[in-house]
Amino acid sequence: MLTETLRALDQNRQTHGIIHADTHKGNMLYHNGQIRLIDFSFCAFGNFMFDLAICLSDMKEHLHRAFLASYQSLRTLPDDHQRLIEGLFVGSMVGTFSYWVPNPSAQNLLATKVPQIARDYAARFNRGEHFWLS
Repeated sequence: MLTETLRALDQNRQTHGIIHADTHKGNMLYHNGQIRLIDFSFCAFGNFMFDLAICLSDMKEHLHRAFLASYQSLRTLPDDHQRLIEGLFVGSMVGTFSYWVPNPSAQNLLATKVPQIARDYAARFNRGEHFWLS
């Protein structure tokens, strides 16, 4: 379960610190050959893998391995990064959905996305199956 995975995490300088917490394409600008992040409204202290989970959720799955290989050229991924990234993605979706709940125009989207995320990702995660990077 996600809570067990999160409780087992080390909190040290290599794994934990300031994260953007909303690293999707809409919050990235390309400037002078570099990607720049904007909109730091969700910025907080947390596990660095959370930013990777959000970023991976906003790209086509066939790009995941190349993205992570590029990331690893700058920073080492923990041994359990696959399960951790997938679990943090599931947790991020719970947060996203709770943000949308009071919005009447989001109700139809929630009615389709919540069961899909529960079936395709959360249930598989809780059964110990991988849904990305397998």
